[in-house]
This record gives sequence, structure tokens and C-alpha cells, in this order.
Amino acid sequence: MAGIFSMPVILRATPVDFEKDIFPILEDYCIDCHGDSRPKAGFRVDGRAYLLKGGDGGFPAVVPGDPEKSFIMEVITGVNPDMQMPPKGDTLMEDEIELVRQWITEGAVWPGQMDEVIEEEVDHWSFLPVERPVAPSGAKNPIDGFLLEKLREEGLEPNERADSLSLIRRVSIVLTGLPPTPERVAKFKEDHAVDPGEAYTELVEELLASPHFGERWAQHWLDVIRWAETNGSEANLYRKNAWIYRDYVIRAFNEDIPYDQFIKDQLAGDQFGVGEATGFLVAGPHVPAATVGREPTAIRQARADRMDEIMNTIGASMMGVTISCARCHNHKFDPISIQDYYSLTAVFQGVEFGGRYPELSPTHPRKQAAQKLYPDMFKLRRQLRDANLAWQEHWGGFQDFHFKPSTTKALRLDFINPNIVLD
Repeated sequence: MAGIFSMPVILRATPVDFEKDIFPILEDYCIDCHGDSRPKAGFRVDGRAYLLKGGDGGFPAVVPGDPEKSFIMEVITGVNPDMQMPPKGDTLMEDEIELVRQWITEGAVWPGQMDEVIEEEVDHWSFLPVERPVAPSGAKNPIDGFLLEKLREEGLEPNERADSLSLIRRVSIVLTGLPPTPERVAKFKEDHAVDPGEAYTELVEELLASPHFGERWAQHWLDVIRWAETNGSEANLYRKNAWIYRDYVIRAFNEDIPYDQFIKDQLAGDQFGVGEATGFLVAGPHVPAATVGREPTAIRQARADRMDEIMNTIGASMMGVTISCARCHNHKFDPISIQDYYSLTAVFQGVEFGGRYPELSPTHPRKQAAQKLYPDMFKLRRQLRDANLAWQEHWGGFQDFHFKPSTTKALRLDFINPNIVLD
């Protein structure tokens, strides 16, 4: 709010007395709506610490020594008529406004409250420290112990052990999304009859090593971050390279990449040789810049909306909270302020939605696979060139056109959507 008050500040010769000059103003104009009983906009004026904190808007109501940065000055002076306080009845008189201004300039001294702080209480379960409970006895593993304990409380009996056919079908579909083959079912039934525990362990290890495991379980992460092959919104344009990020997530699950590395890759993978992982940041829906138009305010609004989608993706997946409410005000339930929101967006201001070829390290699987294909590809190219033939190479996100050299005095390009024709 700096710079909105350009009028000269005229201070009284004597310091402001809070009890005689300021507290009566707060009582007359503010306390009814902003006291300790259901304060409007989450803002209280009955304590210095509350004034320093401000309300749901995220702005400090009072910044000691600086009235121009104190939000309370904006609302009592009526800089924005829609936000003038009090909203009904008489507004503050000029001399009262100047008293508040001088009080803030002199440090907002409130006798007896200069050292007061607000102790925020967090009682939501997701923000409380994790406490490891004592596992009930009487089961081979802790999870079964908790389940059996709850069943006993409800007077229920656990199900009978699954037969070998049900077990292999259940485990296969859970881990890979695919039913087992008849041959694998027959082998498992034989092994299970000899040693159920060993047969089950061998089956689980086999399924975890299957490439289908990553394909099955990557979908959960992709759902959380709202990944899709189109951008959503009204245009709903196709994302030609979206599959590159999808394949990274599948590979991460199949290679059992540690979770902390999984997070780092997606936030800054271009610095770690896994540039395709940064597709995470732009996986959500967005309004393409090209569809917004030329109106400057619409362009800025669309840019802010795209940045908010990045915040949505990060908050819901990595932080476990929705943080977009703090785009406009301090969060009412989670400990996230409007300042936190815009501090976080500042980190990602260099990110924009779009498609590009990712930065990959020489040891990346895609690089290594390409090195094996290049010799054959170059050989075929030479054969086509030697035969003076034209050809097209389709790379998914783009296409290469190769044709024999031709000498000409003029060249005409015909743009016939969706094709470009050379004549």
C-alpha cells in the first residue's frame, strides 16, 4: 500500500496519548464489528497484536512508524470508497484521522501491550505432530493388529483366508491393474499348496518388478495433479508432449525413486538431468495465452490464473493442502497467509505453460535408447538422400521434412491449415 497517501503529514506538537486520543476512536467506530465476538473479516481492534496482524485480507492493519503501509489508514480515509470504514453511519473526522496517523507515526504505542503476541492454535489433525501408536498384539504385522482390534470392538469376525485363485487375482489387479495369465495362476496354485507364504512373497516381488506396476500406480499421482493430454478450458487444445511427463512418472514408480528425489525432480528436474519431470508444474488445466486476446488486463488476469494453477498443483499434491484461497485473503483454516501465497508464486514466475524438448542427462534412459537408434536412422537417411527421395520424420511433438535440393528464383509458402505447402 506504499505511496497511496501523498498528502503532507502535520503532527501535533504534543505526543498522542493512546488512552485519551486513540482508544475512544476505536470504541466509537470499530469495536462493535471488530471486537472479540465474531469479528468481521477476521479483524480485531481490541489489542495491539491484532492490529499488527490484520484480518483475512492478509495486510497488517498497523505498521508502527509507517502510516502509508498501514491498511487501517486506507479504509478510514476512504481511498477506496467501496472499502471505507465504518461502512455505515458517520465516518471519522479529519482531526481523528490525523490522530490515528500520528499515533502510528510515533510507533503505535499501546500501554501494557507492547510485548503482547498472538499465540496461534492449530487443532486440525493434519497439522499436528505425528504420534506413533502402540501396535496391538496378536497379529503377524501391525496393520492386521489394528484391523483385528477394530473388528473386535464392532463385534465382527475377520474373513476367512482367501483361496489361492482369489488371492493371485486380487494381488495382480491391485499391483498391475491386469488379471494373471492362466499359466501364472496354475503355477501359483501349485506353489501355494506347498508353501503359501513363500508363494505369496514370490508373486508380490514378481508383480512389483513388472513394468505394469508403474503404469498402474502412476495414475494415482497423475490424478492428484490433474494431468491430461489436453489443457482443459474452452479451447481444450491437445498437448502433444504430455506423454513425456507421464512416462517419467511411470519410470519413477518402476525404478522406486525415493520420494524426496521424486519431489526435487518435478520442481527443478532441468537442473538434475530429468527435464521431463518439470511437466508436473504445468500438468493442470489452463487458458492458453494465445486465446486470451490483446486486452492488457485480460492478459494479466490469464497469467495470474495460470500461476494459480501451478499453486493448485503444488499445494494439493506435495503440501496436502489447497492454497488458492490465500490468493485473495489469509486462509481461514490452514496456516497460509496471502503473503505466503505470493511469496510462493514468486518462486515460479519464470514458469510458463507450453511444450518444449526436455533437458536430459547423457545417462538418461531416453538418451541411451536414442544412442542405439541413431546409427540405423542415419544409415536410412543416407540411403534416402542417395536416391534423391523426399521423406518426413514424425517426432510426436513436431515433424521434420527432408527433400532434395532445388534451385529456384522464388519460393511461395501456402499456409493451408493444418498443412504448410511448398510450391
